[in-house]
Amino acid sequence: MTSTPYGLGGVSETLLVTLYCRAIESVSADPVIVDRKAVEIAQKLDEHLAASPVRMHRMLARRALPQQLPVNMSLRARDFDRYAREFLETAPDGVIVNLGCGLDSRCSRVDNGRALWFDFDLPHVIEFRRQFIEDSERCRSIGSSVLDFSWMDHVKAAGREQHMFMAEGLLMYLREDQGRSLLLRLLETFPGSELVAEVSSSFIIRLLHSFIGRGSLQRKIGFAKDVTFTFGVDRGDQFEDWDPRIKFLDERFYFNASETKLGWMRFFARFKVFKYAQWIVHYRLG
Repeated sequence: MTSTPYGLGGVSETLLVTLYCRAIESVSADPVIVDRKAVEIAQKLDEHLAASPVRMHRMLARRALPQQLPVNMSLRARDFDRYAREFLETAPDGVIVNLGCGLDSRCSRVDNGRALWFDFDLPHVIEFRRQFIEDSERCRSIGSSVLDFSWMDHVKAAGREQHMFMAEGLLMYLREDQGRSLLLRLLETFPGSELVAEVSSSFIIRLLHSFIGRGSLQRKIGFAKDVTFTFGVDRGDQFEDWDPRIKFLDERFYFNASETKLGWMRFFARFKVFKYAQWIVHYRLG
């Protein structure tokens, strides 16, 4: 299953890239995000990854990622952090559920001292995660596929009323029918909850599966050959088509002409095809 010394492989291994992106950006000049936990974990992993036979691991240990990738990934994390803070301003005792959490440490960055946090990922990912991020009474990790909906029982059992579900770097790896089933089950189980999710455009999905795009994630970042995006959308409000009770609230874009750290990539904000390549959508479920 795995090519790593940590029991990771395939899509699960992408968590290392997002971790290192936050770590690299955190120690850069004028960082868009400061994630001290990511810096700490990356330093612990460096020695092992530097000696790995896997190209991607050695790239991470050398901090040899594409120049703009740490900025882009950190802008994404910053926007998710902002959504979490805004939710907790109106629901200070609420629950934030991180689906496909990897090595994310949002609880340490955003926690208000009252909220309840659930971090879900596949069992082998959670086992790996616990080597670096300990559970606490209010920040709990649980190993489960997001498509095994029994995990929702753990969230319901907490007995709190207001919930925000976050899917950062998750939906594009699911099939459309899987994403739809997940959202409809959340709608039925947690009516009135909020969803914040990263989505990719259908155009980008087609491009990645084309002759030109095939293997681009492997060449540029060193992902395994079976790692690719599967599910894309054409509009920010597209999930409303699945059920009239799903309400689109707003969306945020990574390519922003006012974000100086994007450098030349600020130019992309002028063109819809780039602006809507990957972005964040915000919904109320029910």
